Amino acid sequence: GKTNNNNNNKKKKKASAETVRNSSAPGLSLAEAQQFEEQGFLLGLEVLAGEELTKAKADFEDLLADRLQRCQTEEDRFRATHTLARPLHQDL
Repeated sequence: GKTNNNNNNKKKKKASAETVRNSSAPGLSLAEAQQFEEQGFLLGLEVLAGEELTKAKADFEDLLADRLQRCQTEEDRFRATHTLARPLHQDL
């Protein structure tokens, strides 16, 4: 029943935290894994570093400049900078 599901969830959380703790590969710390299990998200994790980060920033700046260059009005500029999740091939 319901109690059984709660016990299974606790076992899964403990197992996932144990897996992280026992892993020799780089990854989350035990505290980060527990925070993720409890809150469902993590902040401040370094995803890109060094040259990858520099390239990603430059690519983003190029993308933004290209989108802004095509804008004719202030509203278009606002939409261009606030709708970057939209597919890049889609018109504003």
